Amino acid sequence: MSNRIKKEFLIEGLCCANCASKIEDRVGKLEEVSVSSMNTITNILSIDIKDVDKLDDVLSKIESIVKTVDLTQLLQKI
Repeated sequence: MSNRIKKEFLIEGLCCANCASKIEDRVGKLEEVSVSSMNTITNILSIDIKDVDKLDDVLSKIESIVKTVDLTQLLQKI
């Protein structure tokens, strides 16, 4: 049985496609994340987490990445 989970987040205040690409790349490099995809039209970040038990840890890391790329951006679960 798989312990994976898919989550989507709205990144508010995203200033450009370059920032979206940076977020997608950095999130995709997290050990716990198997897939990271950013839709630059809707500003939705979709991720697949390898282990649902690591969800809180991954969310914390994503928030840090988003703030590092652009302090005006906000992360919201959808």
